[in-house]
Amino acid sequence: MNQLLTVLKFEYLTFVKSKSFVIITAIMLVLAFAAPSVPSVINFFSNNETFGEQDADKIALLDISGVFTPEICNVYMPGYSFELFGSLQAAQNAVTDGTHKFALFIDDFNYTLFVSSMSLTQFILQDSVQAMISRVYLLTCLENAGLQTDEAAGILAFSPSGSIVALASPSGEDTSENYQENLIYAYIMLFVIYFGLIMYGQYVLVSVVREKSTKTMEMLITSCKSIWLINGKVLGVGLAGLTQLSLLAVAALASMYLNSKGLSANPELFTVAIKPDIIALMVVLFLLCFFSLAYVYAALASTVSRMEDANSIAFFPMIMIMIGFFAAMGGMTDPGAGWVTVCSFVPFISPMVMFMRICMGTAAALDVVLCVAVQLVTIFFMAALGAKIYRLGTLMYGKKPNPKEVFGLLVKK
Repeated sequence: MNQLLTVLKFEYLTFVKSKSFVIITAIMLVLAFAAPSVPSVINFFSNNETFGEQDADKIALLDISGVFTPEICNVYMPGYSFELFGSLQAAQNAVTDGTHKFALFIDDFNYTLFVSSMSLTQFILQDSVQAMISRVYLLTCLENAGLQTDEAAGILAFSPSGSIVALASPSGEDTSENYQENLIYAYIMLFVIYFGLIMYGQYVLVSVVREKSTKTMEMLITSCKSIWLINGKVLGVGLAGLTQLSLLAVAALASMYLNSKGLSANPELFTVAIKPDIIALMVVLFLLCFFSLAYVYAALASTVSRMEDANSIAFFPMIMIMIGFFAAMGGMTDPGAGWVTVCSFVPFISPMVMFMRICMGTAAALDVVLCVAVQLVTIFFMAALGAKIYRLGTLMYGKKPNPKEVFGLLVKK
């Protein structure tokens, strides 16, 4: 046990003190802290007294029918300042001179929008103009049919309330709102898991190959049991990864707390609530997936002695990560499909698929327990097998071994 703790401590400190770890962590902390600040920045500019009141936001208005007055336009398009013009040429000149950003000409509910140059802003404004004219047209038609203005407005303002409830979900009450929020959770967290597995798995791979190439492994294997050596490496890197994820979570939570006013002022920009149970399950499933693949990384890395062969020997764990990731992403379109359920119990790929199912509300508690049990059995099996390959790997130098040769050595052992 002392040997395990010694190796674990060494690997952990080596990882967290490395320049790459510090740089990557710093960048990710900045991103985690800055992302929730976006709504606050938008809220600051949208509430700024000078924002939206400059000449660039003015619209020169010319309506032949006289229905669309500046007051009416401001009701439907409050983000702009309208000024009534008497001639089309004068309105166009206002845009050309730069005193007005746009000129809107309306004739019998048809319109022309004059701009100085094309940009995406004009298309957003065009949608608003079309919506305004369409609504006023319908309102006019209803009034001409004999309805009072308030009655016509009430008909146009009607919007039915409704929801979608998934009866087949474990809770039996999942709604469309929950689905949309959980979809965001699954999408973001799966990318975190995917890149985390690749990054930490590569570190295990490089660490072992470096020891092998410098002959350090031969000295370590004679003074420490292979089972403690490989476990110490895997646990050390896993603990470092958990440290990094914890720092990111703290940064994101702190930023969301500090920017709570901006988030509440712009709920449409950030509507995903923090769910401690989902975050906790993500960490657990991430660690289960990492440990099962980390033993594969370490075992395979011990069979090569050159850094050039490191990436090619790690083909299997990389394929497992990609299969799990794409299966989880593809399963979002139909998380209750049979193939998704089967994949959530397959070793190596089950944590990512199961996490997606948890977010989508299609995983029962028993499914989660079974997935965890499958992964624990996989981890223990790979730890024992990896330790044997790891010890045999110290004898392998020169030509990169193929799977048949490795299996033959294990059988002889």
